[in-house]
Amino acid sequence: MGVFFKIGLWPAAVMILAVSTVGAAAQSISNGKDVFEDECAVCHATEANINGKGPSLFAVAGTRAATATKFKYSAALINSGVIWTDDQLDLYVKNAKAMIPGSTMGGKLDDAKARADVVAYIKTLH
Repeated sequence: MGVFFKIGLWPAAVMILAVSTVGAAAQSISNGKDVFEDECAVCHATEANINGKGPSLFAVAGTRAATATKFKYSAALINSGVIWTDDQLDLYVKNAKAMIPGSTMGGKLDDAKARADVVAYIKTLH
């Protein structure tokens, strides 16, 4: 049996782990916001019903692709049937045109950590 169990410190160890995990998640969302502002905000807004070159990403997580109002989507995205899960958002941000040929989104984000952070940030937009 480990030293934490023998001397009754396991509750403290669990709390330290929980706090460090919460801090890591907050930092990734913060980094995701920074990456979004640097790489995505030129085309996408984070407020509802505000579209630019790309559609608003407000409350997009978990929805079907190409369903936000007041934006003209490509036929490829409309017909894709994609639901914006974490994995689908990651693939799309990595290379939209490879994921959905005919998509009009031109940006790509190669860095896997940056993509994960951006997806975490997008999920906070509601």
